[in-house]
Amino acid sequence: MSIKILVEDTLRYIELYSYFSNELILGTIAVESEFGKYRRQKGFENRKGGAYGICQIEMKTHDYLIKEYLQTLVIAQPKKTKLKEKILFFYNKEKSKEDNLTNNDAYNIAVCRLKYYSCPFLEPLNYGNNIQELGYFWKKYYNTNLGKGTIKDFVTKYNKYVLDLQ
Repeated sequence: MSIKILVEDTLRYIELYSYFSNELILGTIAVESEFGKYRRQKGFENRKGGAYGICQIEMKTHDYLIKEYLQTLVIAQPKKTKLKEKILFFYNKEKSKEDNLTNNDAYNIAVCRLKYYSCPFLEPLNYGNNIQELGYFWKKYYNTNLGKGTIKDFVTKYNKYVLDLQ
């Protein structure tokens, strides 16, 4: 299954699909891992730490989103229990957390979407398809000012990996 199809199917399954969120996550995968070429953050391939999987999610980010953010969300909005269940549906309990994040693309995508969902002013994600704007949201809310990535990196890799799929 192609990454493009997997992203859309995953977002639709967890009921957090929009055209913008789909393109934002495809762009995130393009810039973070070059569409799966890198499963571990450069420099951390043979040791603990760093980021994991096609969306390059750090363990502390994962743990916050799954253990704290989702719990708080469910308490505040009991209807969000379904969201938690749908995200955890992808988690393979027979595998380690590191293995799920590194090799379980659907789970990695679902956690990535949850990261964007947790950001203020990003819901609903319906801003259209301006690649610069996608890059801005990625840089501000995902890579942050602490990351080495730039909006230009996002646009370049989006054009290379995502637009080639269309």
